[in-house]
Amino acid sequence: MARKSAVTAVEAQWGDGNIVEKKGSRRLYFDFYYLGQRVEISSGLKNTPENLRKARYWLDRQMDKMRDGSFRFGEAFPNATPEKLELFSRLEGTTVTAKPQHVLFDKYLARWYSTVWTEYQEPKKTDYKCSIESQIIPFFRGMTFFQINRTVVKSFVKQLCHLRGKKKGQPLSRQRVDNICHPLRAIWRDACDEHRWDLPDPFEKIHEAFPAKSSGGEFEIIESGETELIRNDRDPLRYGEFQLILEKLDPWYQPVAELMILTGMIASEMAGLTRQHLKEGYILVRRSVSRGVEKIGNKTAFRRRDIRITRAIQERLNVLHQRTTGGRRLATSKSGKFLTAGGFYKAWVKAEKAAGVRHRVPYCLRHTFAAWSLIIDMKPLRLYQLMGHASKQMVYEVYGNYVEKLEQDREEILAFFGEDFVG
Repeated sequence: MARKSAVTAVEAQWGDGNIVEKKGSRRLYFDFYYLGQRVEISSGLKNTPENLRKARYWLDRQMDKMRDGSFRFGEAFPNATPEKLELFSRLEGTTVTAKPQHVLFDKYLARWYSTVWTEYQEPKKTDYKCSIESQIIPFFRGMTFFQINRTVVKSFVKQLCHLRGKKKGQPLSRQRVDNICHPLRAIWRDACDEHRWDLPDPFEKIHEAFPAKSSGGEFEIIESGETELIRNDRDPLRYGEFQLILEKLDPWYQPVAELMILTGMIASEMAGLTRQHLKEGYILVRRSVSRGVEKIGNKTAFRRRDIRITRAIQERLNVLHQRTTGGRRLATSKSGKFLTAGGFYKAWVKAEKAAGVRHRVPYCLRHTFAAWSLIIDMKPLRLYQLMGHASKQMVYEVYGNYVEKLEQDREEILAFFGEDFVG
């Protein structure tokens, strides 16, 4: 009779969770929900009023721990079945809250790598890890998430610099700094979501700490009389400069460079170009290859574009067709594998030096395409569509830099592109 009254009392649901007696057993059982799972497990105690009070007190303490994030199923129930221990160990590893003062950045990162990071696609996956290992971990190792605030993040941004090579110790470009901050933001937000933290956003106004904004790439200031000229490594080329480089460029890469300057395509888009992407007089820009990984789709939705094949473009495509007979890809390395930005860059720099032309990165060919198109009076509306941008503003702000005396090259540029380009 005593047993029945005890069970009746606990079945009235005191607080969070119940203490019950299961049919066929005289033991008290804990019955509660944890991490979305219902738990029914023996307390090991016989059903008596005294044991009922003990069980209720113990369960209330465990519920308090669940609320503050310190509860661990395996510690509370070490004799549970292996299946239950494995289940809650896994759930606790991804969802149990912990205070930001107690979670170290690098300790959390180890779990982030095994869960979130593995789901990223290339080349983003490799880019993120490179930034994390080289720049982020050395700065934030040993810090808790509670310590990472706006002041700390701004200090991190301001100390970023080249770690090796000729530019070792020099500040990074604004774009590179932004790219490094992307995975840092992702890790921070994933940790906050996982642990249900409501912390002030340390990335608010982070751009105030970024380097001065330029039109892209690295730049240098050259004194010229009473004025200063800003030289950017993506500056458009004069027509004569391009011809000098082309003469010294490895013949294998000559038609590739010409197609890039005739279309505004970049090396990764050229690498993704196949025979199937030439249809009804157009180049369909649909794929790219970066770090040897083919990506279906483009950098943005606007980069998916159709480029009309002019006579000049067709001539270069014919060269690629002839030397890759039977192959699927049109622009490849000499070995027949994917064309790589690194391989093209090495050939480009070698040709620059031989031609005695100021250094620019191959991305300048895209800027040159824009500058040359504008100089032969292509309408900005058509140009930004050809380049795959969302608005004309991008054309003016990024590619609209004035190139001294470029207007003198107008007739040569028009002949190079062909009348059917602007027609």
